[in-house]
Amino acid sequence: MPCRKSKVIWEIGGYTAQGKRGYLLTSRLEEEQHHDTEAGLFRRLSERFEVCALGLRKVRDEWEELRADPARGGIIG
Repeated sequence: MPCRKSKVIWEIGGYTAQGKRGYLLTSRLEEEQHHDTEAGLFRRLSERFEVCALGLRKVRDEWEELRADPARGGIIG
């Protein structure tokens, strides 16, 4: 039975591969529709998926911290 750490690593790898593939396929569909600007955006998202995912994770973490601590200027709600 594989250890939990190797399972998490595999899942992250699968997540990354699927994300990159999804954006690449979307870019190709946009190219077929002659939507060059959109195709370029999705191609770049595919190529830089790891960096984008990391950046979004950092934004989410910061958002969660602000939400949990109204004294730091948390989200009004």
